[in-house]
Amino acid sequence: MSSESFYRKVFSIALPIAIQQIIFSAVNFVDTLMIGQLGEVAIASVGLSNQFYFLFHLLLFGLSSGGAIFIAQFWGKKEIDNIAKTACLMSIFGVLASLLFFVMGVFFSNVTLRIFTPDPLVIAQGAQYLQIVAISFPITAVSLIFATTMRSTEHAFVAMLISVVTMLSNVFLNWIFIFGNFGAPALGTMGAGIGTLISRTLEFVIYMVLLRCKNYPGSFGIVHVKSIQRRFIHRFLSYTMPTIGNEFVWSLGVTTYAIFYGHISTQVVAVNRIIEAIQSLSFSVLFALATATAVVLGKSIGLSQFETAQREGRHLLRLSLVISIGLALLILLAGNPLLSLFNVIPEVHQLAWTILIMAMVFFPVRNLNCILVVGILRSGADTRFTFIVESLTLWGIGVPMVGITGLVLRWPFPFVFGVTIIEEMVKLLIMTFRFRSQKWAKNVVNTV
Repeated sequence: MSSESFYRKVFSIALPIAIQQIIFSAVNFVDTLMIGQLGEVAIASVGLSNQFYFLFHLLLFGLSSGGAIFIAQFWGKKEIDNIAKTACLMSIFGVLASLLFFVMGVFFSNVTLRIFTPDPLVIAQGAQYLQIVAISFPITAVSLIFATTMRSTEHAFVAMLISVVTMLSNVFLNWIFIFGNFGAPALGTMGAGIGTLISRTLEFVIYMVLLRCKNYPGSFGIVHVKSIQRRFIHRFLSYTMPTIGNEFVWSLGVTTYAIFYGHISTQVVAVNRIIEAIQSLSFSVLFALATATAVVLGKSIGLSQFETAQREGRHLLRLSLVISIGLALLILLAGNPLLSLFNVIPEVHQLAWTILIMAMVFFPVRNLNCILVVGILRSGADTRFTFIVESLTLWGIGVPMVGITGLVLRWPFPFVFGVTIIEEMVKLLIMTFRFRSQKWAKNVVNTV
């Protein structure tokens, strides 16, 4: 394959995913604006309820990332029945996992939200929202599995269209039920929950119809349920459980960072939020490129073309480096105008500008780690290695050093933030050596 056709293939997968993520960020922003019209309590109640959903989504992301290893490699061999069997097993585990969150959200919403806040007003409004949204958790799990299957079999554009339709319908339905438009009652936060439930149900129905009528890869039936053997389940879990553990450990570390920042000062919390908001769109591009990397390399590994996969990995690392440098320069050029959109005091503005410069200088490092971990090494089923390395660097370097420098030594925040960069650089060094060793690529579907 020529370089031109190779990059065309990568962008054909990455571009729809990037567009989907950008629209998702925009829709979330609009939803926040609508909820914001109801006051601070409404914002907090929906926000904390969505924090509970974030934990659920993280579990599904770990499951789907592990399953995508098998699907991409089966796709390389064009083994459609095994893709269906994998999607079937992922859906079973996804629904089973969703039942715990379903029960906690529907029947114990007050108790669940009390974990996040002691405020009775926030809990009362949040419970109304969560009880409705949690009904959608089982079908949301299946929809996410099918979206992963679509992307891993190079049908990312279809998955993008479905997401765009359902996200826009979510905004429209929220507008109707929150404020009482078109003759509907004004239900406030409960209306936001109803709009979300209907849009997620619509997404599930669209996937069911498409998979049945168009026969896309991943469509399964009773025959595929019966074909799942204990050996396949064991093999599937041996590569999927580390990705779930990896996502959980990472999210716990990021949450710990946020807790430490909160104990440093309110200004630091504000700066961290601002930087995250500015970087969110660029991370959409990174996630899309990492997903495309996993699909392209997974196909080659499924055919046991390990040298091809190694060469493609090098191409994609160079491509991601160029893209990340370009994005970093664009964000720096637009930095001050972006920061001026936030109504903060001059001290916070100046600190945010300093942190933004640091973040963008080392942005390629974070990008390369994302491509190596989520895209390259996971495509080769090297999930145990990435889990161990990410856990050790985050909890052995990042978290303790941020705690010591920020809370014990009371260093200025730019130095504390710099510690997180050290952790990323150490991780990049280890992951690069692993990639060059060529020990990361494993064909996990040859004997299935």
